[in-house]
Amino acid sequence: MAVFVFDVIFRHMIQTSLRNFIKQVLLETADLDEGGNVQVGDRQAEKIEIARVGRQRFVEDMRVLFRNIDQRYRAYTQELGQESSLYRPESIERFLSGPGFGGSTGVFFDLEKGDEVFKTKKTKLGDIDIYIPREAYVNLFHMLRTLEGQRVIELPGGRSVDYIGQIDEDAVGNQINSLFVYNFTTSDGSPAQINMQVDFVKARFTEEGLPHSSIVHSHGSSEIDLMAGIKGFAKNYLIASLTSKLTKVKGKLATPKSTPEKITISKSIDGDELALYTFSTDYGFRQAREKLGVKDNYDVFINIAYADEKVLDTEQGFRMLFGVEPTGNDMDLFNSYIGTLQLMRKYLGDAGTGDKALYESIFDSILFKCFFVEVVGEPPNDIKITLAQSTERENFDLDREVKTSMVNAFYEVFPALLARQTEVDQMMDRYYQYLPLWSEGYGKRKEAKKQR
Repeated sequence: MAVFVFDVIFRHMIQTSLRNFIKQVLLETADLDEGGNVQVGDRQAEKIEIARVGRQRFVEDMRVLFRNIDQRYRAYTQELGQESSLYRPESIERFLSGPGFGGSTGVFFDLEKGDEVFKTKKTKLGDIDIYIPREAYVNLFHMLRTLEGQRVIELPGGRSVDYIGQIDEDAVGNQINSLFVYNFTTSDGSPAQINMQVDFVKARFTEEGLPHSSIVHSHGSSEIDLMAGIKGFAKNYLIASLTSKLTKVKGKLATPKSTPEKITISKSIDGDELALYTFSTDYGFRQAREKLGVKDNYDVFINIAYADEKVLDTEQGFRMLFGVEPTGNDMDLFNSYIGTLQLMRKYLGDAGTGDKALYESIFDSILFKCFFVEVVGEPPNDIKITLAQSTERENFDLDREVKTSMVNAFYEVFPALLARQTEVDQMMDRYYQYLPLWSEGYGKRKEAKKQR
């Protein structure tokens, strides 16, 4: 079934919109349910069962909640003598219809999108990720603290939302991890409640009052990936690898204190190639290095600190990677892992890097990020897992389903890679042999660190 469905995907993806395509095809892969992890006092975040709360009713109630929080924020900042709002009145409707939310939450809050994915693949939400202007972070943090233990809103039909609290004591970091209680009635009229995790994520906003395209792209998930059993991180791994490969130049890295007049070459990077741009979940596309000068017949580059003007919007990132002006359909594809693979085939084809085709180099990078294991001594304390580690540390079956779907999608777009299937299967088997042991050791080390 999986091979057939991927074939259908790749034959129809360019010919129809993603929205219409999703209505035509369902994939028989793992359910992508996952849970929040916030605990405040004796309350632990729970999965939000979509069928139980009702998608439309829940979305409408949450929109009321976030409008209320915006109003409370305005009143709070007015008392401080610096009145402002989280969201502009002219853009809040659009914001709350999908673009203001990260991950699969953005798809969930867009009620124009069908229910299929939430009936078959994403039957529960682990948390709600909503963007806030980064300059509002500190005031919102302290405003929310004033609501702890209170009812925030009353809703029709006896429904309501209470605020429990947040996990951090200080306004530091990139997001406020908070816990609300949603009180509602089930379909048979019984009272029920859910401990609901809401993460207020710090973001750069545009002049139109919406999150910058870079964060929407890097934090977002797509319908087509969700239906294929692939999580949002997969797209970011793929695009980060593409960006690294395609923006490499010959050169050396300078030490941080180097100047054009006095250049010292850093020993931190081997080789004589550097990527000038990066792609990350936090920043999207960003220029990371610029030329400082020449030394020993090498062009020498220096790392650039984060700055707004060095962040590219998503269309600029597309043009940088593929060298063409994107169409609207291209940008739809670019929001997904499966779609980006299609774009690689369409615009990059068999382009090479060294002695390998580009797609094979990118495939190797994905394999490393997903499945690399090094055992340097006795398990579990001497197992090293790659930076990617596990997407589901407590659900190894789901982890394997998600990553296997990633690999299978590569095979479908670039079938020459099937010649390596035995090697890849062995790599995966080794990873899942050691992952539970590594996770056990990780948990023990983390708990010991807490007690120190």
